[in-house]
Amino acid sequence: MATCKSCSAPLLANTNRCQYCGVRNDVDLHAKQNYTVFQQVSDKTCPHCDKSLQSIQIQLPQPVIIERCDSCFGLFFDLGELDILLDYSVSHVKTINRKHIDNINTDRYPQTS
Repeated sequence: MATCKSCSAPLLANTNRCQYCGVRNDVDLHAKQNYTVFQQVSDKTCPHCDKSLQSIQIQLPQPVIIERCDSCFGLFFDLGELDILLDYSVSHVKTINRKHIDNINTDRYPQTS
């Protein structure tokens, strides 16, 4: 079971926000692909948070450098980079966890009345 990086409480299935402390937890890229911070502050800005992005290098046979927001955990790929990552990372998809995707969207974009 995944735990909150801030308070260590268990995270509910299909969620990224801790129900106890309210912190949004990053998707654990280390469990998926090894990466290192290539550049702490890049020249690009997060369109969601308006903060500077950091560049991370994903360790693949063909290294890929992408931008990552340290605040909202958004990942930003240049043309072709996502294709390279997916070629090394994903086998044929048989199921999509729509509940997790819906929960992330609800958390990021709450409905306002």
